[in-house]
Amino acid sequence: MLMQTAARQLTECPLFHHMQADEIIHSLEDSGAHIQQYERDSFVFHQEDEPKYVLVLLSGMVVVGRTSPEGRRSVMATFTEAGELFGEVYAFLGHGFDCFATAQKKSEILEIPISYFREVTHVDELKSRMIYNLMCVFASKAYYLNQRIQSVTGATLRQKLAKAISLPTFQNADGLFAMKREDLADFVNAARPSVSRELNNMQEDGLISIEKNGIRIADPEAFFELLP
Repeated sequence: MLMQTAARQLTECPLFHHMQADEIIHSLEDSGAHIQQYERDSFVFHQEDEPKYVLVLLSGMVVVGRTSPEGRRSVMATFTEAGELFGEVYAFLGHGFDCFATAQKKSEILEIPISYFREVTHVDELKSRMIYNLMCVFASKAYYLNQRIQSVTGATLRQKLAKAISLPTFQNADGLFAMKREDLADFVNAARPSVSRELNNMQEDGLISIEKNGIRIADPEAFFELLP
């Protein structure tokens, strides 16, 4: 019953792209996956633990962070949406985690043994699809990081924002830049108040138009002069 409920949640998960609920259930059973519950403030994994699973959030909230040699903790990412994968890259790096993950509230996590993806002597159609989907997840994250690197190399915050806003990846069907403000601040590695202030300045200068569903480039010629 738990797997059936999870399968309905996972139809939108990128790991199960183009898979029906019954196919997801079959794949989870074949892989030996299980659902683990974590209480608030409990560790999903510790720094230096050996990776054993590909992890998928089903409910709750998980924070991934790092502890410095001096004992200071910093947050790297927060996961709140059902179907989000985290820690999956470490399953294939050949070393332990260099970060930790904790449940910020009671959470359910699908844990798929990494041996399922490493063992390729017998690969049926569904397993092949999952392996391909996992490769797409890796590619998507690598592409995202590449775009982020391009944005943070701007000399000023305005240049960083212009680089981010010009990326077609984050445009919606109306051609608006649709990234949430807090995500944009993280993307350009700046404080959210600073980002909001600079966006307002860019609107006052006629470069952009801040609309209900996103940001539109108002003066393309002047806007793209900001880009190197």
